[in-house]
Amino acid sequence: MFIILINTFRFNFKTFQEEARKPLNFLAIDSTGHFSSVGIFEISNKKLVLKDSNFNFLIENNNKPIDKLISQTIHTNQIENLDFIAVSLGPGSFTKIRASLAFTQGLSFGLKAPIIGVNGFQKLFEVGKSLNKKNTGLLIACDTFRKSAFVSLQNIRNKSFDNKIEISSVDEIKNMKDIKTYSNITVLGDLSSQVNKLLINNGFKVYEEVQTYGYKEIGLTALVSIALKIKKNNDNFNQDPIYISAPLTNERKNKI
Repeated sequence: MFIILINTFRFNFKTFQEEARKPLNFLAIDSTGHFSSVGIFEISNKKLVLKDSNFNFLIENNNKPIDKLISQTIHTNQIENLDFIAVSLGPGSFTKIRASLAFTQGLSFGLKAPIIGVNGFQKLFEVGKSLNKKNTGLLIACDTFRKSAFVSLQNIRNKSFDNKIEISSVDEIKNMKDIKTYSNITVLGDLSSQVNKLLINNGFKVYEEVQTYGYKEIGLTALVSIALKIKKNNDNFNQDPIYISAPLTNERKNKI
C-alpha cells in the first residue's frame, strides 16, 4: 500500500512538472475593421513568441467569418488550453466587433479562459511606436463604415496612449486641433492611404504611411502585450465594446 502511494505521488508530481513546463498559450483576436487577424502566442524562454496567425480582408472573395478564422487557427495548432484571450474592443465596425466578441465569449466559456479586452487604438499606438521612434506625430485613422473616420492624433514620444478618439469626415482631418504643430506625421490604420493623400495634397509632410496589412504580426503582438500588462496589474478585464457615435460636424465631436 505504501509503495503504491509513493508511486502514485511520483506519477502525480511528474505530471505536475510536465504541466508546469508547458508554455503558456494566448489567443489574440482583432476583427474591427477592413482587416481581421487571429494569432496564437506562447511564452518561451521568457519571450512572447507568435506561433501561428491567420488573416483576411473584407474585399477578398475568400474572406472568412471571424469564427471560422479562429476555429481554423485553434484546430491547426491543436490548442486545448489558453491562459487568456486578448480581443480588440474597437472602435470599428459595430457588426465585426459584436461578432468577434460573441464567438470569443463562447470560446472563453468552453476553454475556461478569461477574456481581456484591449482598446484597438491603444494597440495601434504601440504599433506606431515600434515602427517609428524618431517621428513625433502619429495619426491613427480607421473606417467607421459610415462614410467617416475614427481619428486620433498622438505624440509618438509619449509613454502611454492619450485616450482621445474622435469621429470626423475624412476631409476635415486636415483641420484637426494641433495637427499643424507636427513637422512630420506617420499615418496608421484602415484609412491610411486615403488620409496620406489628403495630407500631402494640403501641404503636410508625411513621414510614413502604414497600411493595415503591413503590421499584422506586430499588431497581434501589441494586442497580447497590452493584455499581459492588464493581467499583471490586476486591472479590470473589460469586455465592453468601444462604440462611438457622433455627428459629422466640427461643432460637436465625440470622444471617449
